[in-house]
Amino acid sequence: MKYTVLLIFFAITSLFGEDIKISADKFQADEINKISLFEGNVKITKGKDKIEAQKLTIIFDAKNKPIKYSAEGKPNFVFFIKDKHYKGKADKIIYTPVERKYLLLGNVFVHEIKEDRKIYGDKLTIDKANGRIVIIGKKNQPVKFIFKVEEKK
Repeated sequence: MKYTVLLIFFAITSLFGEDIKISADKFQADEINKISLFEGNVKITKGKDKIEAQKLTIIFDAKNKPIKYSAEGKPNFVFFIKDKHYKGKADKIIYTPVERKYLLLGNVFVHEIKEDRKIYGDKLTIDKANGRIVIIGKKNQPVKFIFKVEEKK
């Protein structure tokens, strides 16, 4: 049975003016350690941004405000930053709402749709506050950046 959970009681629903909606097959909360766990067919939506994964862990502060979201289990995403539209995947996606930063770890692939640019690496940081993206390659493997160049005839 699939449960859709709106986390009003955890103060998630109003983060930077956008609701966060989470659905999953299973939900459990640890009130003492301030951790919530969603498992199975997890779908997270925040505005136009979306993440799908098999597992989502949310860590809360003492005031029950989320301080870290961690998606695992073949997570994929759709992000909008300024006027850019990105799709991709990684082994793990971490979001820190206070900083408005996404951290993508392991086998990172990002496709910028409008200009058809593709980025491959091992670690990528997306700073939604200022629109900056930083990517790092693996130890013995450089970052790959693929894009089209139109030449005038």
